[in-house]
Amino acid sequence: LPRARAEMPINYSKFDHIEDSDDEKPDPRAEEAAECRRELAEQLKARLAGGNAAEGQGTALGQSEGREVAAAEEAQPAHQQDRFAHSEADVSSVAKESLKQALSKTHGIKLSGGFLSVVAVDKVEGEATKAQIRGENRYIFDLSFNLKVAFKWMGANFDAGMQRAEALVSVVDFASETTLESAGNALVVGLRWTDAEALQGGRRAEVEEAIGARGWPPPKGSLMAQVVEVL
Repeated sequence: LPRARAEMPINYSKFDHIEDSDDEKPDPRAEEAAECRRELAEQLKARLAGGNAAEGQGTALGQSEGREVAAAEEAQPAHQQDRFAHSEADVSSVAKESLKQALSKTHGIKLSGGFLSVVAVDKVEGEATKAQIRGENRYIFDLSFNLKVAFKWMGANFDAGMQRAEALVSVVDFASETTLESAGNALVVGLRWTDAEALQGGRRAEVEEAIGARGWPPPKGSLMAQVVEVL
């Protein structure tokens, strides 16, 4: 995979062919997919928190523990002892589904008598690979996505009713090496209004600032800061 770098409803139609039985057995494929999803989510959180947990544990080992690790490695199968031995599996569909579900949980924020929120997640694209290196799972991913954002507020008078403006936030370069709290290896974020006719003057600038898509990292309290919380 070219680039590498984490933190939804499941379609049960594939199980329609299973006959009801008093002695139901779990589907091994479903269990494997669920386990892969859990591992991927944990790996995304660990990477985005600022480091590889496995590498951190390795540097923390003392001299006495080092001897135990060496003995354990000698007991491993030959393919795990070989530092170059590895296997790979494509987990792109699972990664994209997990990311979409996480983004859909973004909390909205109150702003200037209205409410700003993510109302849809679209075009989650890219690739993700699960690599097993010496028996340890590593996840390599490079993803992108769009967020449909809406700002809703009450009009100046009763007849105006509820007002609404919409914008599209595009995010690319969400990868294994992405950092969420600094400008280094940051996400590339773009903002485009799709319906802002009702937003006039300084209010539009205020909403744009509240979205927080004009730079990285996003300002605290902005909508994009809420997005970071669910990644």
